[in-house]
Amino acid sequence: MSALPQPSPLYTLRLTREHFEDHTVDIWALCYRVCALTSYPENEEAAQEITLEADDNLFDELGEVDWLKLDEKTKGLIEGIFADLPA
Repeated sequence: MSALPQPSPLYTLRLTREHFEDHTVDIWALCYRVCALTSYPENEEAAQEITLEADDNLFDELGEVDWLKLDEKTKGLIEGIFADLPA
């Protein structure tokens, strides 16, 4: 993991809503969640120790990216983020 580019504040999305606490989404971690089978840990120290396995389900039988599956997985993760926000 240390050989990969490291996250920066440019990779965060800050969601704000009047009368609610701001919520920050780590886009870097979201990308890992989309591409990996295992969850990317929120704890930075734990992230240094984890080995991620690519989600082979995102490829078709020819080894090409299945964009529909990639979009569906991404959509599900983003819907989960918004569902977890306070109402």
